[in-house]
Amino acid sequence: MADPQPVTAMDNSDESRQSMEKVLMARCRAFGAPVAIIGAQSAAASLLKIIQQADLPLAGIFEKSPHPAELLGQEVQPLLALGQVASNVVVVVASSASSIELEETLNHIRTLFKGQVFCLEHLLDLPNLFEALKTPLDYKYGTHILDEWARQMNDAPSHWPHMPDGFSVEGKTVLEFGPFEGHFSMMLMSQKPKQVIGLEGRPDNYAKVALLKAYLDWSNYSLRFGDMHLFPSLVPETLDVIFCSGVLYHSEKPWWLLKTCMDKCDTVVLSGHVSSEHSRKPCKFQEVVLDNEMYTFEVFAEGGDNLSGLTQQSLWFKEEELKRFVNLNGFKYEKFREWVNPHGLWVCSLLTRDK
Repeated sequence: MADPQPVTAMDNSDESRQSMEKVLMARCRAFGAPVAIIGAQSAAASLLKIIQQADLPLAGIFEKSPHPAELLGQEVQPLLALGQVASNVVVVVASSASSIELEETLNHIRTLFKGQVFCLEHLLDLPNLFEALKTPLDYKYGTHILDEWARQMNDAPSHWPHMPDGFSVEGKTVLEFGPFEGHFSMMLMSQKPKQVIGLEGRPDNYAKVALLKAYLDWSNYSLRFGDMHLFPSLVPETLDVIFCSGVLYHSEKPWWLLKTCMDKCDTVVLSGHVSSEHSRKPCKFQEVVLDNEMYTFEVFAEGGDNLSGLTQQSLWFKEEELKRFVNLNGFKYEKFREWVNPHGLWVCSLLTRDK
């Protein structure tokens, strides 16, 4: 997905700028609540103008210190003051930075404020979808998906190695990260869940899953567009299971995504590549300190196509360090399957809260 552009930078045409402003105004109105702005730069000024034009309630403007005294005549308060804001307020981080770059800011905000927090890119998701879907969809596994659908019409679902034997999501609410073209969605839906929520960050993949959802009439499948790292704001539902297959190793900050998963749900089905002797050569590594513990991640370049993550590079956990990270965050790590493919070692594991 292309990086969202702040309203002030969208100067291709007056028509395009006006369209973006209308979308932002509609999104802010749809909140039905006062809006608090985080930031005091050009993107924040553009958002503030829109809120003022629409005569919407403003809950304040906040910025990390040092910060300017005011923005367009409105007082700018220190970010710490966000802790005094009512929980029904909607917080918008007005920045053109990517969600990965905003990790520290977002984590700080969540220690101060327990309500809904959105990034500017979320408010501009519809224009981004329109722009990205001007080209034809490029299916990678279309034939496989059709074959699987035909099989389910006549027989029981095929064996699914990405789920533990005997594990079922029947009657449960499941969050699926990166449904891609809908193959895993089909597998989850075959188990008769209460609800599946698919969160997809690439417009072309979103469109493919939307087509499958519409054709198969999945009334209990909710498809949402956005960055998986920010899922708490996009998926406020109480979750029974998070299905995280083939996406963690596409993250530039996999610890952030995994820690958020474990904070929000007691059961995580996790599968994907890990760093090992089977990884492609040559290998590059990066050391990261997390909670006073040292971790070594293997660095991979993302391809930029619809099989890739949203950043230019990703970091792969080593399996033993992944297990250590999971355990230190109060979860049990149970590996139930593994195999080697042309890209490296793929490991399937079940993470459950250690009660």
